[in-house]
Amino acid sequence: MRPSRDKNSRWSDFFPALVACIIFLAVKIGLDTAGTFIGIPSYIDYGYTVVVDHGLYEEEKDGSSTDFGFYGLLAGAMLAWRAFHIVKARSIRGDLDIKQRRVWAAWLIGISIYIVLSVAIDFMPIGGAFRWFTKLGLAAALFWLGRRIFEYFK
Repeated sequence: MRPSRDKNSRWSDFFPALVACIIFLAVKIGLDTAGTFIGIPSYIDYGYTVVVDHGLYEEEKDGSSTDFGFYGLLAGAMLAWRAFHIVKARSIRGDLDIKQRRVWAAWLIGISIYIVLSVAIDFMPIGGAFRWFTKLGLAAALFWLGRRIFEYFK
């Protein structure tokens, strides 16, 4: 048998989720709009269907998301998650301990730095494979550096 819940407890479950959804949509739409305004696309439409051979299967694609588009999703989700906890707990700490808040902040700062440098790399006149390996090296270097900084401040 389910324990009875009053209307206030249902509202306290619904309202944080509503705030989180609004934050997610605002961040994603806001970043997409701002990026388009300054010339950084979040999605590239090919204009026609392209068949991509993955070895074991083929995939038809009409376009693809850019790093900036994925950043909008990830940053929106992270900020929505944090807003959910803040509203649910009615506290800026969001019922998270200091280590959890530091890890969250470190990831948000790290992906933000990565996306700024990744977009800068995209505007450089370098080949596709070299660009891909440069971004991979950048991600690895940022992860290593962030880990070192995080360990230093423990």
